[in-house]
Amino acid sequence: MLFNSAKIQINNPKFDSKVKDYIRKGFNYPSSLSKAIKDLTGNTVNASNDILSVSYIKEIIKNKYDIEILPIKRTNNYNDLDLDTNIVSASNVRNRFRNSEDIGRYVPKNVISCIRKIDFDMFFKLIRYKIISEKNYLKKYHLVNEGIENRIYESSLYSSDLEDFINKIKTKRYTFNKINRTLINIFIGYTKEDALKFKNLDYIKVLGLSKNGQKYYSSIKKEFSIPILTKFEKYEMLEIELKATILYSILVNDQCLISDEIKKHVILL
Repeated sequence: MLFNSAKIQINNPKFDSKVKDYIRKGFNYPSSLSKAIKDLTGNTVNASNDILSVSYIKEIIKNKYDIEILPIKRTNNYNDLDLDTNIVSASNVRNRFRNSEDIGRYVPKNVISCIRKIDFDMFFKLIRYKIISEKNYLKKYHLVNEGIENRIYESSLYSSDLEDFINKIKTKRYTFNKINRTLINIFIGYTKEDALKFKNLDYIKVLGLSKNGQKYYSSIKKEFSIPILTKFEKYEMLEIELKATILYSILVNDQCLISDEIKKHVILL
């Protein structure tokens, strides 16, 4: 089903026009994608993981990658915030962490020490300041399209906190996730021009390696036509990543993250 749904996006000329028609009717992109697939194949693809899978499969087919597609059926509700089994969703873990609950049962021990609690009140104040001070320039930021800048600005004036702010912006077209991504782009100053400039990265940055990963890395690193970085170097996109880290360090009150980003090499597992 997922394979056929991906092929229809590539081979059926009606697909793109159907998606655009649904977007014009006020549906967000994932819903429009799902409805177009349903119209053309009869398949129901509306879960977020399934929609993402279809996108991956489409790229594998288009680029003729030698990758075997192996779907694994999910056995729990990935949106459930109250499930208390040994395996729960990331949303569940994040919700428990925000509520200062013990999450040791759900994530590896070495992960817990890396998790930081974000000061969302601070984020709301900072993003609100930037939106108000840059009222006439919001359109330059990546994902700020279709007049959403007006809705963002108006909502920033009359919201009491971040949740209230996002709910005021949210519509059938503007999903919670899209609003979050848009606000982060504004926060770190990631523009439409940046998105075009860095559409194709000119490096690969390795974040972590296991012992097997180190062996594999050593065996393939000479095959790549672009640099593989294991530490911070002077690339424009890495400067944007560094800026994001600096701003994130403010929200989690941990300035060590800045020096870690610059000085630390690959995490060895």
